[in-house]
Amino acid sequence: MSSRMFNAGRAAIWAGLAIPGTATIKARLCMSNANCATLAETTPINHVSGLTTDTCDAVGYTEQTLGTVAATRVDAGPLVKLTAAAIDWGSLPASTRQVIGVLVYVFVTNDAASFPLFWDEFATPKTLDGTDFQTTVDPTYGFGAIG
Repeated sequence: MSSRMFNAGRAAIWAGLAIPGTATIKARLCMSNANCATLAETTPINHVSGLTTDTCDAVGYTEQTLGTVAATRVDAGPLVKLTAAAIDWGSLPASTRQVIGVLVYVFVTNDAASFPLFWDEFATPKTLDGTDFQTTVDPTYGFGAIG
């Protein structure tokens, strides 16, 4: 997956609002009409409600709260990565469109109060087919890294 960071996420991390272990960090599986990739890093999006996330509509789909989230320094340099365990979405039947990526965000009450951290896009769109669907985290850079 390729990762892009939202400016709101970067600011939240530096302000201490996205501290692993204290903040509720969630992952949303998004379909092909999502505009997260286009808006990440370039547009001042402050809240999840400012995005078209095109949330997965497969029967039984639920957003996942990331467990075991950690922020660690990469190679003793200025780069810090955010990592978590693989996300298991369970067995998802077909959705109306292919899924294209995962929005990782800090959950605060609702989309209007929550702020986006990272957009992780799949190398190719995925078709849900009823089998177990997992997304893994890059072992070197996690969901994303800031420096």
